[in-house]
Amino acid sequence: LMSDDKPSWKQDTIIILVDPDMILLRPITGDYTNDPSMIWEDPTVQKSGKGMKVKHGKPLGSKYGYGATPFREGKFDLKKIIPDLNSNVHKVNIRDGAMYYPAGPPYIATARDMYRITKMWTTVAPLVHEQSSEMMAEMYSYSIAAAHYDLRHYLSRSFMVSAPLQTTNSEGWDMIEKIDSSEICHFDTRKQATPLPLVLHYCQRALLERWVITKYRLRKDFISCKAPLLQEPPVDLALKYDYGITPPKKKGDKEGEKINYTNPNVIKHHAFMLCQEIFTFNRASTYYKKHN
Repeated sequence: LMSDDKPSWKQDTIIILVDPDMILLRPITGDYTNDPSMIWEDPTVQKSGKGMKVKHGKPLGSKYGYGATPFREGKFDLKKIIPDLNSNVHKVNIRDGAMYYPAGPPYIATARDMYRITKMWTTVAPLVHEQSSEMMAEMYSYSIAAAHYDLRHYLSRSFMVSAPLQTTNSEGWDMIEKIDSSEICHFDTRKQATPLPLVLHYCQRALLERWVITKYRLRKDFISCKAPLLQEPPVDLALKYDYGITPPKKKGDKEGEKINYTNPNVIKHHAFMLCQEIFTFNRASTYYKKHN
């Protein structure tokens, strides 16, 4: 794709990188100009109302919550990770580090930019891991790689929803909250007129009444022909319940803890994640069973 004998348009190809535990809620295009549903971290972009479009030198990404951590004094010895003192990574201040580099999936960039980032990402990741083995190390590595090439990412809080208890507008839940509670489990995202986030990241548990979904409880052979589909919740789930009961902690326990939700939007969040995950998993499993 990146060799010199390939036509230049190949380098203009838009590369989208998502996690395997993400469900697409709408097409990812790379062009979000004049899209009022998007909230951008860069105040100049947000105030302009013009949005952003991916092009060389201007990748996009989802805003994650680790801020300027890779660039904070004492967190990493960046000179050991990237010894070249002329690298832009040594010039990133805390403000820019927090605004342009705490990126996460979906990452969206031209092939030329993503190739450069990925090459450096795989180079620095083992060095970052030597200094910090925490779960976020690979994301810190991406930030460091992007900063090395001065590839500021224009980050949006609206690309993703993942944490149903989130109420601080740091994810795209405001779009979900505009859907009526009676329809939160009763609409097809492919036909939905209301703007939606790009992806649902099912990295956290969704829980409403005794309905619960988490990737860690899904049987590993779920899509196989011998595995049954998941029981689907009622479409009025968000109207019927304002609490969740956690599964028993150990075998023999009758039930777990009851969690009351006082914020009606949190109820919507849980219902949306439950319904979308279960319906999507069942559609995917049914497709696989029919074709294998």
